[in-house]
Amino acid sequence: SFPTRRSSDLDTLNVTFLRQPGELVNPGDVVAEFDTTQQEYNLREAESDLAEADQNFIQTEADNGASDEETRYAVEAAKTAVKVAEQDVRRKDVLATLAARQYEIVLEAAQNRLKQAEEDQINQKTSTAASLAIQRAAQSRARLMADMARKNIENMTLKAKTGGYVNLSTNTFNTFILTTGMTLPPIQIGDTIRPGMAIAQIPDMESWEVSAQISELDRGHLVEGQKVKVAVVALAGKEFTGRVKTLGN
Repeated sequence: SFPTRRSSDLDTLNVTFLRQPGELVNPGDVVAEFDTTQQEYNLREAESDLAEADQNFIQTEADNGASDEETRYAVEAAKTAVKVAEQDVRRKDVLATLAARQYEIVLEAAQNRLKQAEEDQINQKTSTAASLAIQRAAQSRARLMADMARKNIENMTLKAKTGGYVNLSTNTFNTFILTTGMTLPPIQIGDTIRPGMAIAQIPDMESWEVSAQISELDRGHLVEGQKVKVAVVALAGKEFTGRVKTLGN
């Protein structure tokens, strides 16, 4: 059978292509197609979002790289300043007390700047990781939405898994006013149906069983196992071969 596949954002489906009742199909042949307008729009939107997410990720990487380089340079500059100040302090024994104290103050300031630069570098690395994680999540979501839209479009085409003759299901979705003796009409092009609803069947050609009423006169010419040919009014011009399985009383 051919149940329509369910989609998370579709309440109904519109039939745009459908094989005729009794039409012979081979494995892989298209049996039915549905309107993909909404899904194609969703795909374009998802692909646009994915392209934007990719660009944002690239930009974030570039911005973070520049910020990382700035903090690294600040740390290296602060280390150099500390080394210079330490060298000046080691000269204090030959300098006046006041001058020596000035060098100590300079060293303390350089050490504080180095400490701050190292903390800034750690914070920058944490911020970089967080911002990239956010962009990766946005990429993943946009890619997932695009994949879902492509899958939904693919699901709008139903193909035969086996060969055989198409038997269309009745349309139980629309509301019809039925009177005595009337039956539900088969699904046809232009109909609206719900996701998950069976639209057609391709019976197994190897295991058909046919029940028929045979006149008493003809019955006398039949035996179990006898080869027969079967023709069906609904399948004009087609014949099927088989054997008599059982005969009733």
